Amino acid sequence: MNICFICRNILRDRGGIETYTLELARALGEQGHMVHIIAQNKGNLSLGAVPKGITIHPVDFVENPFYGYLMMDRFIPIDDIRFSVSAARKIRDLSSFVKIDIVEATDYFRSGFWYAFNRKTPFLLRLHGWFFNRQDGRINPLGSLSLRERLLLWMQQKTIDRADIISVVSSDFRNFASEIWKINKEKYRVILNAVDTFRFKPDHALPKDLSVLYVGRLVKNKGILVLADAMGEILYHCPQTKFVFAGKDMFLKEAGCMAREYLAQKVPAAQLVFLGEVAPEELLSYYRKSSVVVFPSFYEACGIACLEAMACGCAIVASGVGGIKDMIHHQEQGLLVTPGRPQELAGAIVRFLQNAPLRESCAKKAVEKVTQEFNYDKLVRNTLAVYEETIANYQSSVLSSPNILFGDPKVAKW
Repeated sequence: MNICFICRNILRDRGGIETYTLELARALGEQGHMVHIIAQNKGNLSLGAVPKGITIHPVDFVENPFYGYLMMDRFIPIDDIRFSVSAARKIRDLSSFVKIDIVEATDYFRSGFWYAFNRKTPFLLRLHGWFFNRQDGRINPLGSLSLRERLLLWMQQKTIDRADIISVVSSDFRNFASEIWKINKEKYRVILNAVDTFRFKPDHALPKDLSVLYVGRLVKNKGILVLADAMGEILYHCPQTKFVFAGKDMFLKEAGCMAREYLAQKVPAAQLVFLGEVAPEELLSYYRKSSVVVFPSFYEACGIACLEAMACGCAIVASGVGGIKDMIHHQEQGLLVTPGRPQELAGAIVRFLQNAPLRESCAKKAVEKVTQEFNYDKLVRNTLAVYEETIANYQSSVLSSPNILFGDPKVAKW
């Protein structure tokens, strides 16, 4: 099967969407499928040893093409529109010498928007949870949205309407998406995330230290302010604890400074370790030796980092939100807390640090669950099954509505 992904930042970022796309592409390529990834022509991030069968197609896309462009983009999402047009053109060019069986795009950057209007292949839209980032995991009422946000919302809705199948990364997101995007329940499928359990696994020869590891961008929605407020309480009960932060330092509007600076105000510098953005192999070593890994997010649609930590035999403390609820049952694979409550977060972390049997029991069950339910073999099987459904739906719609194949004169052209 020839599969085409649209993933704008895969050459310069390694967030959840980029990680999911790259690892799924690798798994599909290893099973003999040909994978094409449409990406922005900027960035020099190493993709590692990309298996045979995977090709990255950089899009000819100029950022900030004229003076005042960035200011204009603050009000109208012209950057998203321009990239979606460029991606659609790249798919058209690719289709001239390769028979593309299916195109898959994500909600982030609305990169499949233009292609959805005049597509000539089956089209799957994957919802990763983009609009959840607006405020504490939930979208504000429509009346509070800016013009730009309303346009983005409209672009999202139109792309959803024209997709053959919608995939979502958790059952929680499925329910929320059904309400917000008015998706027909027959149109979406839940495809849970996965990790490479051959690479992410415990190392029992490596002793655990008394550290609390945070993985992710240092931003409010990931709960960094909540963890900052919990650290003093944790140190009061467990004075030897070190806090290790693996993720990009970000400006916190609420604190008026960078996250690293804000965290340094809360506890002695000797208790803090800032790694910045780290390569997967380096992060793997920190998973394996950390006593507790914490995810205090206000929302996590999929939580790939949480799965990685579970697979490595970590004791997990996480907010009981979104896709995390599909991964962890409270006091079985980890401890779940209410988002936004520093004392509750501190209590859960201290409980793990002071109770080695509970910590080890949850870590063992976490490894078992990931190995059984969140492995790449299962992800590929589920994904290919949804691809077959998407292709069948597209073929059925072509027979009933020929304009889908030949282009509707009322919609935008390439």
